[in-house]
Amino acid sequence: MTHLRSRGFLGCCLVLWFCTQLAGGAEETISAVKGSSDDRLAAARRLVDRSNKYLHHSHLRRGMKGYGLTVLAGTELVRFGVDIVSVMYKWGPHQDAILAKLSGHNLEKSGIIAGMSGSPCYVRHEGRDKLIGAVAFGWSAQKEPLCGIQPITQMLAIAGLGDRDKPAATQPASAPAVGMATGWHNVDEFVQAVLVPEKIDFCKLMAPRQNFTSGGTGAMLRPLPIPVMVGGAGGRSMALLAEALKPAGMIPLQAGVGISQEGSAKDAKLVPGGAMSVPMVTGDASYSAVGTVTDIIGDRVLAFGHGFYSYGEAKFPMGPAYVNTVVSHLFTSFKLASDLRITGTLDRDEMVGVAGRIGPVPSMIPMTVDLVWVDLPEKHEHHRQSYSYNIVRHRWMTPLMASLLTEDAVWQWRYPPRRHTIRHEVTVDFKDLGRYQASNVVSDRDVFSTVSDLVRPLVAMLNNPFGEPPEVQSIAVKVEIDKGTLAADLLDFKLDGKIYRPGQTITGKVTVRPFRKERFDMPVSFSLPEDIPVGSYELTACDYMVASASLGREMPHRYKPRTVKQLFGSLQRAVALRGDRLYLRLPLKAKHLAIEQQEFADLPESKQAMVRQAKKLDTDSFTVAVVRDFPCRYVLKGSAKAPLEIQETPGEIPVRGQEDCR
Repeated sequence: MTHLRSRGFLGCCLVLWFCTQLAGGAEETISAVKGSSDDRLAAARRLVDRSNKYLHHSHLRRGMKGYGLTVLAGTELVRFGVDIVSVMYKWGPHQDAILAKLSGHNLEKSGIIAGMSGSPCYVRHEGRDKLIGAVAFGWSAQKEPLCGIQPITQMLAIAGLGDRDKPAATQPASAPAVGMATGWHNVDEFVQAVLVPEKIDFCKLMAPRQNFTSGGTGAMLRPLPIPVMVGGAGGRSMALLAEALKPAGMIPLQAGVGISQEGSAKDAKLVPGGAMSVPMVTGDASYSAVGTVTDIIGDRVLAFGHGFYSYGEAKFPMGPAYVNTVVSHLFTSFKLASDLRITGTLDRDEMVGVAGRIGPVPSMIPMTVDLVWVDLPEKHEHHRQSYSYNIVRHRWMTPLMASLLTEDAVWQWRYPPRRHTIRHEVTVDFKDLGRYQASNVVSDRDVFSTVSDLVRPLVAMLNNPFGEPPEVQSIAVKVEIDKGTLAADLLDFKLDGKIYRPGQTITGKVTVRPFRKERFDMPVSFSLPEDIPVGSYELTACDYMVASASLGREMPHRYKPRTVKQLFGSLQRAVALRGDRLYLRLPLKAKHLAIEQQEFADLPESKQAMVRQAKKLDTDSFTVAVVRDFPCRYVLKGSAKAPLEIQETPGEIPVRGQEDCR
């Protein structure tokens, strides 16, 4: 019995020891989780802890009082009160947030002001005023000026600012970004989207990721909206801009361009609490985001307290701004400001703030828009207008701004006639890659086709998934607007015969109905190849859109680029055809083989079969179409087919000479 009791006691001890080991293991696991690290944040924390300039938010307590700096008029810094409410730990991944109530300068009435983002906040600690962070967050439709402050430690972690000896490696701004940046899941989807034959709004392919500034409910603490000061833009563009910028948490405001460079504005510099602008367009129009500087570290600038686009490395101009006034609004009060000058480069953009460097300024893209209005009475000279701009280099902002500026140039003074015809020429100089050029004529579509031909290459090349984006040297747009429509429907197509022999000339007529005019028959002719095989065919008469889509189906390999250069070539092919031409197309029956974009038209069928069976990657079958195009005074829409038979010795066929569309 004693022996059994001893064994029972020993067993209990073993169980207890085993449970203890399990518990110890659990503690070690929990400890490992608690020990998760962030190198940049840890370096920033070390800098804050050894500095007399900064204070880590873990030292803050409810009821502590301090002050903040911002500009509410001109360039003069003013102090507002800061009362600490609480600290929210793990508000985001490895991120905390400070809650504070602001006071003074009518903030109790206006609430937190858009444009205060980045305003530095200080609390006295150990006999010194220390920087704790920047005004960055708020709620919509607040009844009191309660805000979220971005802790300075988190802002110092931007681009490794907290570790002077080991600056953090940054992702190149030009790195291929298909998927995250564009919203496309793979390369093929993106390529197909930018090479569609239709004229579409290509800016919508590049809408920025939804920023939680613009989503959720009023109960959600969100980054403050970024006001974008717009000068030289009309109401139409303002509406389009508001829609485009909403996902990024920006609100466009008409604020005019520039101010007198006298007095305090003349010598204004970027200083903590000072207004900072990020110009996106300069010249005959001005688009500038406005926020506040948080801190200056040598020649480095910390600002905003939250992201701009949060895409990592950036290349935006930056400089001091002049605050005209503050507009107290029921939902979102905001600063109205103006650019002063560009004094540096904003080179880092993250969720916790932006960082830049005072000194060298980034180049911008020169853009010109030239208009000719030819819808005036004969006794008047043609009305000509020219606009000159500079646009920021950015994979999404460049296409957006180029499209808005073109729209504005046309719509700002007056609308095109209700029935109108527009001719355009678009040139985008991609430096070493070459010049993209597109020209066309459309009726009753305002400048939609012009903007489509302009934005397509910018979206495609600046976001291409194959390599470094080519540098854009310049953009030039020429638009000619005339009254009256040249729109016409292509109704029918008939040949003068049914049977033809190789090398013979086919004749027929295309039935066309111009807008509000009687239909008429347009004679056409088409020379058959000498070596065309006998058999049944269909000859198609069509507009340029149908012709372009047909070419894509027949020769798909030409629209499957695998390099930056090939993509550039595919883009040129996508816009090569014109609306003021009639196209006759005769697809041949022979199947050929292409490997990538190299065509093997003379490869024997037996060898083609071997390659197809091997299922070699990037192999396509293609067919060749014989195409004839004719100048036409109308902008045609539609298509019609006419059957024909090719025989060796058919009967006599009437032949007509080739004529232009009349």
